[in-house]
Amino acid sequence: MVGALIDSHLDDGRYYDDAVALDTFAKAQELDVPIYIHPTTPLEDVQAALSDGNYDEEVGTALGIGGWDEKVGQIWLKAEMSFKEVWERNIWVATSGMFTMPPMACLLRSTSIDRIMYSVDYPYSTTEQGKAFMEELRESGLVTEEEYSKIAFKNAERLLNFKM
Repeated sequence: MVGALIDSHLDDGRYYDDAVALDTFAKAQELDVPIYIHPTTPLEDVQAALSDGNYDEEVGTALGIGGWDEKVGQIWLKAEMSFKEVWERNIWVATSGMFTMPPMACLLRSTSIDRIMYSVDYPYSTTEQGKAFMEELRESGLVTEEEYSKIAFKNAERLLNFKM
């Protein structure tokens, strides 16, 4: 198993700050696999997963977020650890169909290159759109060739523990 993709909330509408969700995060940590939350309302979904100290206990669980969750930086956590600590240690950001350079430039300034991964949010975006974005990124001067390779596939290989 390389990880799990889960919806932005539980079937009954509860979010991941509910105690019932802790087993999911504990199992992911036990298996040493990431959880990817596919957002519907990104700010609320990610805030729920990170708030109330969940990551104070499940410190090894990696969490991938899609759509770049631009407003995540505005969250105030009630946890013991700072948002910055959780972001740097646990969060991996997927491009997920967000194929423009200005948000990518912002992401590159605020997130370690080792935590950014190429992704296509199929069926909402296409592989062709993703390829065009990656070609534009390569030519943009925003990243070196090594950084480009990390975003394109190396970071995913490391997170998911497999070789492409």
